[in-house]
Amino acid sequence: RVRADPSQIHQVLVNLVVNAIHAMPEGGTLTLRTRVSRGRVELSVVDNGIGMNDETLRQIFIPFFTTKRTGHGTGLGLGIVQNIVTALGGTLTVESQPGKGSCFIVELPVDERKRIEDRPHG
Repeated sequence: RVRADPSQIHQVLVNLVVNAIHAMPEGGTLTLRTRVSRGRVELSVVDNGIGMNDETLRQIFIPFFTTKRTGHGTGLGLGIVQNIVTALGGTLTVESQPGKGSCFIVELPVDERKRIEDRPHG
């Protein structure tokens, strides 16, 4: 478990999934994975879409930057994701290659207090 408002996690997931879908205009594979590692919860959103070059990767978190045509994106989604993840004490990393897709990895700290509360009392 992580300590976060469910609407924040929803916003992160929606933005990452919608971007992944848009990166696969001809269809493709979208994979969501979660795991716990080193006291952190990891969420990966992976697509096999168009991918991004280094120049695009350097700009994706800049507000209003978008590769989508006019009227199909504000360029705010990834910046919002980054702000939420950072505010929750986490990290957001991305790996991408043109023509091979992208992988966004959200890592959030495990909420140790929640783990204690979940244990049976008695």
